[in-house]
Amino acid sequence: MVATRARAASDTGPGATTATHRPVRAKSKKRARVHWKKKLTADGTRIETPWLDGKLNGVQKDTYADGTTCEIPWVDGKEHGVQKDMHAHGAIVETPWVDGKKQGWQKNTLPDGSTCEIPWVDDKKQGVQKVTRADGTIVETLWVDGVQNESRVVRSARSARFGALSNAIEALPREALTDAQYKAVYDAAQVMFRAGDA
Repeated sequence: MVATRARAASDTGPGATTATHRPVRAKSKKRARVHWKKKLTADGTRIETPWLDGKLNGVQKDTYADGTTCEIPWVDGKEHGVQKDMHAHGAIVETPWVDGKKQGWQKNTLPDGSTCEIPWVDDKKQGVQKVTRADGTIVETLWVDGVQNESRVVRSARSARFGALSNAIEALPREALTDAQYKAVYDAAQVMFRAGDA
């Protein structure tokens, strides 16, 4: 009987042998596949949810009958990432999630350019919410542990307009107006501001 043997490079003694082995292949892991569940509700909403290993994983996509869309990121069955809602009327809402809780700054943008920034900590509003209206008005609201404490107007539309007018006057080349004309325009703007007509 003839046996096939291979010598190992480290063999030093006469007749030292090792058995020939076939390479061992690692057991291949099956690639995890995301399964999509699609649902159409009675009101015309289409919901597409990604599932992996029995949990929501991936970006859920909801489309409402009016054209509004919502994308919700999921990791291991919990919201995680930035949810983006795009409303049919043009508003966009971006909500941050961490391990199933709202965490960070939610930003709402309206079609007219107004914005609202809402601070979230551990799924509760916490901190100073800032609303900037299209007319330049800024309103801040203090939230403590999910409860609204106070709101105040930081800058009114009138003061924003006066600020813009004042900046325009300041931007004029000094040689464009005499000192007397410059002072007269500036004083008139202040009078309009105080009267509420600016």
